Amino acid sequence: AILGRGPWGQVWRRVVEEAGHAATSFGRAATTEQLESCFDAAIVACAAPAHRRATEICLAAGLPTLVEKPFALSSRDALAMVEFARARRIPLYAAHTYLWHPSFVALAAGIDAAIARGELVWLETIGVGSKSHLDCSTIWDYGAHDASMILWAYRQLGRPKVSPGAVLAIEGSAHSGET
Repeated sequence: AILGRGPWGQVWRRVVEEAGHAATSFGRAATTEQLESCFDAAIVACAAPAHRRATEICLAAGLPTLVEKPFALSSRDALAMVEFARARRIPLYAAHTYLWHPSFVALAAGIDAAIARGELVWLETIGVGSKSHLDCSTIWDYGAHDASMILWAYRQLGRPKVSPGAVLAIEGSAHSGET
């Protein structure tokens, strides 16, 4: 089941169908009853302000759920979604697709090789792109990719694991662009 019929809902539908699976798209108003008897998993790709409610509907139906970025528009919603899934012992995933992009895979291999050689590695990220979502700020839209890649590299460099709460603590008004 795909919750969201906008651009990202259409992308996910195509990906699921190209993988040989049937995909049914709903607006964000799908009900638990519609989902629990017909589907094995769900993808939430609706407007960002509806992510928490749509995710909770999917999880209440017992479906492992992948949530398109931004995962949530506040740390409070993100933590509530994680706790909702944890209480039901249902997998909940964030769609950080750049971690599997060929360019990042090549970068990751280079970082691994540099670490193996004992070289100092300096990493810097510069966000590029245009604002594609009108329902959240650019930092919530694009920043999720930078943060996931930086956290991966940070762990590869042997640094202590960073807790999700430390990342989620970067909070501001998602609609005004404040960070």
